[in-house]
Amino acid sequence: MKKILLFLLAILPFAVQAQKGKKFEFDYFALELSFNSSFSGTPDTCFYKYISNNGENFPIFPVKTISCTPGFTAGLLFNHDLHNNKLGFVVGVNFSSRGQTAKYQTADRKTKLTETQRVMTLGIPFYVKFGQEIYKDQFYFLVGTEVDLNLNFITSQKMSNEKGRTRSTDDQEAIKLLTFPIYVGFNYTTLNFRLGVQPMGLFDKNYEIKVGTEGNYQTINPFAHNSSVIVYANIGFVIPLSQWTVKRSYFLSRIF
Repeated sequence: MKKILLFLLAILPFAVQAQKGKKFEFDYFALELSFNSSFSGTPDTCFYKYISNNGENFPIFPVKTISCTPGFTAGLLFNHDLHNNKLGFVVGVNFSSRGQTAKYQTADRKTKLTETQRVMTLGIPFYVKFGQEIYKDQFYFLVGTEVDLNLNFITSQKMSNEKGRTRSTDDQEAIKLLTFPIYVGFNYTTLNFRLGVQPMGLFDKNYEIKVGTEGNYQTINPFAHNSSVIVYANIGFVIPLSQWTVKRSYFLSRIF
């Protein structure tokens, strides 16, 4: 994450200088740095999950709730605005951390387990933006989608009676290779908010694993009962790498 931020910040002066003196109000890059939250429901059932304690296995059951998984997004966006300054298009590339969280408990409700599955994605967003004087005010609404290449995912578990977490890198085949969330949102100066929906989930419901002891294995689909809909909420900063930002920053105006 730090390397990504350093790279994006390093290109800021070059991008601003390259667009100096040109019609930057129609074509310019922007830097995105934002926090995102993924909201999803708990799986309907989990008959294959157990908690081990003193050599005994205790089955756990899902807690019906909506869970939030925090993450981040960092990216570089290219903006093309029409000459009427009322309509424009955005395309770019970003790196995101998203996921889903589920909560479980034993039958007596004394022991609880929180399980988070975090997915790293490389995305290509495409938005249509519209408003009045979209470049001058940087105030516009947007709607669009994103093509996400899901790179890998990590599962972490936290027991209610333990301090630490256990983490494991899971099978890449369990997640879908490509997903296509849909977004709507708005931008005001450098503040950007987007609300998105992932209609088909992140995980392959047909993915199979074997559980049990040697000679008594059972094949199950661990993601078959996962929530099919994930809601994303992004809030952060989209900073134009152009004279628009320079004119509003005393420090940058002294440099450029």
